[in-house]
Parts: sequence; C-alpha cells; structure tokens
Amino acid sequence: MPSRAGFTLLLVAVVALSMLAWLMRSGGGPAPKPAAFSSAVTLDVALQRSEQEGRPVLVFATADWCGPCQALKRNALASSKIEQLIKGGTIPVYADVTGPDQVSIDAARRLRVGPIPALIVVWKGEELARHEGNTSASNLEKWLETALSRTRSAG
Repeated sequence: MPSRAGFTLLLVAVVALSMLAWLMRSGGGPAPKPAAFSSAVTLDVALQRSEQEGRPVLVFATADWCGPCQALKRNALASSKIEQLIKGGTIPVYADVTGPDQVSIDAARRLRVGPIPALIVVWKGEELARHEGNTSASNLEKWLETALSRTRSAG
C-alpha cells in the first residue's frame, strides 16, 4: 500500500499533467479578452449608460482557469457577427472573476453568477436573459438576437 506522502505526490503530478494537457489543447493559456469587450466598463457605469442610451447591458462573467470560458472567448465571442451584435446593441461589461479586480467580483455577486462562463443581459436594472456555458457562434447569435428583441419589445 502506498504511503500517504506518495499518494499526495502522485495526485499533485496527475493534476499538474492534466493542467499542462489542458493548456496545450486550449492554445497555451487564457484566451485574450474578446474584441467586443475591449471597451467594457464597470457594471455601475454600464447601468447608468443603459438608462441614458436606451441600450441593454451585457455582462460576460469569466475566469482564466475556466476551460469553457476560454473556448467561448476563442470561438463564439471571436466571431465578427457576435462582435457587431454586442458592440452595436449592448453596453458590454467584462467581469473576470479570476483576478484581484474586486469590481468584477462584486458585479458577479450582484448578478448571482454561479456557473461560468455566463452572459447576462440586464435591461432597466433587471435581468432579462442569461446564458451559461460554452456554445457555438450560431447559437450565441440566436440567443443574443432574441434577448435584444425582448429589450425592444419591453420598451
């Protein structure tokens, strides 16, 4: 029977190798921030602008350690069509719950973010739509278009 120290060492090695394999498969680490969120603002600023401009807020809650988040950033959120929908129809908020940015963590708490990645449409201070998990560009496009049409019909 292996010793406790031997088992711990084996467990650490398996975890390290798993992380290395994930990094190699996912393109070498965290994906860059999607272009649609390049000019993202804080949730509070976005909510103020939403009232002034009549556009909904789109919050993207993500984390560097989250594989599905990295896949969403590299694929669906990298689509030019998705970028146009986000930039043209919403006020984007990038909430990275990984780092030391307490503002992003507070925004995620306020919106009761559980599973990530999460995309949340906020209209007139209320959550209107939520998408959790990775998805394809075509599914994300349909979801965004549906959510944006709901904001138009909700006035």
